[in-house]
Amino acid sequence: MYFCNFKKLPFLALLICVALSGCKTPAVEQVNEFDTTLPFSSKIQFKTANDFQPNLIECIAVGHFKDDSSEDDFSHLEKSKLVRAAVYGVLSAKNYKDIELNRVSYALSNAKDNPLKALNCDAMLSGSIVTFKNSSLVAYSVTTVEIMLKLENSQGQQLWQARHAANSHEGSLPLSPLSLLTGVFVATTNKDDEVAFQMIDAVTRRTLATLPDRQSLNNSEILNVISTLEQPFSLTNSAEKENVVNPSSLLASGAYEDAIIEARSLIEENPDDASTYIIAAKASLFLEKSDDSINYALEALALDSNNKEALSTAGYAYLKSNKLSLAEGAFQKIIRLDSPKSSDFHSLGLVQLARKNIEASSASFLLAGKLSIDEKNPKFLYYNLLKLKSLSSSNVIAKRGYEELGSLTSKYLKQK
Repeated sequence: MYFCNFKKLPFLALLICVALSGCKTPAVEQVNEFDTTLPFSSKIQFKTANDFQPNLIECIAVGHFKDDSSEDDFSHLEKSKLVRAAVYGVLSAKNYKDIELNRVSYALSNAKDNPLKALNCDAMLSGSIVTFKNSSLVAYSVTTVEIMLKLENSQGQQLWQARHAANSHEGSLPLSPLSLLTGVFVATTNKDDEVAFQMIDAVTRRTLATLPDRQSLNNSEILNVISTLEQPFSLTNSAEKENVVNPSSLLASGAYEDAIIEARSLIEENPDDASTYIIAAKASLFLEKSDDSINYALEALALDSNNKEALSTAGYAYLKSNKLSLAEGAFQKIIRLDSPKSSDFHSLGLVQLARKNIEASSASFLLAGKLSIDEKNPKFLYYNLLKLKSLSSSNVIAKRGYEELGSLTSKYLKQK
């Protein structure tokens, strides 16, 4: 690793040092205390508590991120929201159960005591943006995004910390399929912003790579599929929308209990509205009340037997309840209807996988991955690629599917 003492270098030597350090991969170092200096080739620093046992942490919620950067650069971007969403995306690829961001925000704002208790979760991952700037050195421009992350359990004990700065002087950073999760590919704005998004992607992936992982996998994909993962990041600061209290807005904000209460009230007023039953079904599912979710979904289907939202919610609830044949039937029916989506095939693949039908699930994940490219849905592309990769070592059909989708993913990445 090549490092420069920037404080002692004349300006021309500084430019030379930038060029020399440009393509170096940052070193990863476990430390007792962070080095707060910011060289162009910044180390990836992390520290873990001696008694941190990842297998005892089943669930991690992604909390708030503070913007402590003092620069005015990129003021039109919602920096904290972008970094938080990127962290959530990368965390979802690790073996921890995660909680949908809106639900976490709701708990942080409304929990009377410990929000982790309200979320039934073990630890909170939060952090701050230290630096978010663009520096111009004559003909040379460097965009830097530096973040600090910390993981705390419900007792407030700090389990893990990491700090790193990604700099655009490193050159055109290689894009990996994991980059799909951090939202780089939903950015359709000017070139300077695209560089900033790429630095968010790089700094997030690098820091979270130092977070110890569980050995056992928690399948939280069922809730991920029906969460807001398909929604792109907001790229600019926007005015606060007027708060409208209805079941749909309450569901979107993570207020699942209140959404059910409002939905029940509306059901009493108009028992023939299928959409209200669906909201109650989804809220119940997010609250891990699968039986209630099934009952609400069936009420909606009694009113509209081909309602895709009701069928999919019933399918997820059946899957959570281990009623696999009913779950598969629900998703098969959706696919027989017009214009199935990538999420429909992905969900079918999850059920087929639970039923130990590896070849059928591999075919479903491959179809889902192809559709996600057409839909420009990078997160579902990653999820299907990840599933095929996990199955490829033991099944030849899965291996062929992984190779085919991997080739398509590579082409997709090069287009960006």
